[in-house]
This record gives sequence, structure tokens and C-alpha cells, in this order.
Amino acid sequence: MGNDQLIYKIYTDFDAIISKFIPCIVFPISTILLILEIRKNEINRRKFANNSSNNSGKTTKLVLCLTLTFFIAEFPLAVISALEPHFSEAYGLLMLLYYFNFLFSIILSINTSSHMIICLLMSSQYRENAKNVILCGFHNSKKNKTSVVSVRASNQTDY
Repeated sequence: MGNDQLIYKIYTDFDAIISKFIPCIVFPISTILLILEIRKNEINRRKFANNSSNNSGKTTKLVLCLTLTFFIAEFPLAVISALEPHFSEAYGLLMLLYYFNFLFSIILSINTSSHMIICLLMSSQYRENAKNVILCGFHNSKKNKTSVVSVRASNQTDY
């Protein structure tokens, strides 16, 4: 094994750990913490508002959906990235890893492309913020115009 190949294996292992495995571990953990916080806030909101609506249900489903699709698409890429340099002599296995890498890269691209659509369909707050960004913060002037009518009492009587 040449020195260049050893450096390549170390680099790809390091890259797979830093850019693939760590996000696959940290993202679900932060999602669990986020869901717990959302539920805690929903319980507090119900106590103060005496409202029985379950607004956190949609948010929880949205966060779980996005996290699971990311994990399903990204984790196999992490494994493939870590294994590829170690099987450089096994041509058949290397080709299989390349095909799976291509497949899961397409899945990750579709997943990434669909996140905005999923968020737009599931979250009215996301829709409102997306519209705000697209319009660069400018709202429809007719919608936001308010009229102020001032009424003053008059003590004069005309005969």
C-alpha cells in the first residue's frame, strides 16, 4: 500500500465521520430534544390558554418526517463513504458501492428537493414566512392598508 493510498483512506475515513456520521447522530438527537421542548411548550400553552387544540401535533410530525427522510438518505451514504477506500482491490464490491453511492445520492437529492414542498404543505407559518421571503418583505399594499376614522362629538346645534 502506497503512502498516497494510506493518506486517501485516512482522509475519507475522517471525512465520512465528520461530514456524514456525526450529522446522522446529532440531527436525530437534536430532533428528540426539539420535540420534547415543543411538547413542553404545548402543555404550558394549554395551561394558560385553556385551549384543547393540538397545534404541536403537526409540528412534531413535520420535524419527524424531515429527520427520518434525512437519516434514511444520509446514513447509507456515510457507510458507503467509509467503506469505499478499504475495498479498492475488490473491483466487484467497489462497483456495487459506487452504484449504491449513486442511488443514495439521488435519494438524498430528492429528499432535499422535497423538504420545501413538505414544509409548505404541512405548516401555515412556513407558508407565510416563505411568501414573505419571496416578496422580499413587501406585502400586498391593499391587504395592509388601514383606515383610521376619527369621530368628534360636536356641542353645537344648528337651528
